[in-house]
Amino acid sequence: MRFVLDLSDARMQVLLGLLLREGRAVSALEGFDFDEPAALLLSPSQRSEGQKATLEKLRPGSVVFAPWAQSEAIEGLVWHDLGANEEYALQNAFLTAEGALKLLIEHSDFSLRGAEMLLLGYGRIGSCLVELLRPFAAKIFLREKSEERFALAKERGLEPWTGQAVRLIVGTSPEAALKWEEAARFSCNSLYLELASPPGGLIEGSFSGKTLRAPGLPGRISPHSAAEGLLVCLRGVAPELF
Repeated sequence: MRFVLDLSDARMQVLLGLLLREGRAVSALEGFDFDEPAALLLSPSQRSEGQKATLEKLRPGSVVFAPWAQSEAIEGLVWHDLGANEEYALQNAFLTAEGALKLLIEHSDFSLRGAEMLLLGYGRIGSCLVELLRPFAAKIFLREKSEERFALAKERGLEPWTGQAVRLIVGTSPEAALKWEEAARFSCNSLYLELASPPGGLIEGSFSGKTLRAPGLPGRISPHSAAEGLLVCLRGVAPELF
């Protein structure tokens, strides 16, 4: 079966080379005529209305790989939710956290050593980022709705956020995590790094500081590692294609 990739994603460009090296049939999504069943790989950036039109063009028997669960069943398609693969999700989380650390260093105008930070969400990405920040002795405050995750974070030294205005905020929640009045109290010198997919943790217009949006980070910062991990995952969830 032919693999079809969106080559606007750097990770997919690397994956194209890896698949071709193995002798696989591969095509770019742009220009593909959908005249045969195919194995379509969707990236996080494709989770939009345009995705539905693409899926409807696929022939019966096609396979779809996506980093999210299927929201609407389309008859004749086999859907693989790559986000449900724990090993792959953890690798993606670490690569995302590593990329976030790189962006925080590049785009903040002060040292991370001893810096105060607000972390919105303590899922896979948040917990990986906390571990990477330990050598910097940063003081990390947390907002997390899950009592179980919050308890785990507290054991690891994080403190609950009580409204203090810090200079660094990292959002990992796809839902608004800060109320308008909460976001407005941060100064214009604060940096908000958004790692979640839209709409993210901010209400539009509520934050006066610098906002840096970086969804789909593994493919942007570490495309080779992200592509290699994706290929391993594909082999695991659909060995019949390999």
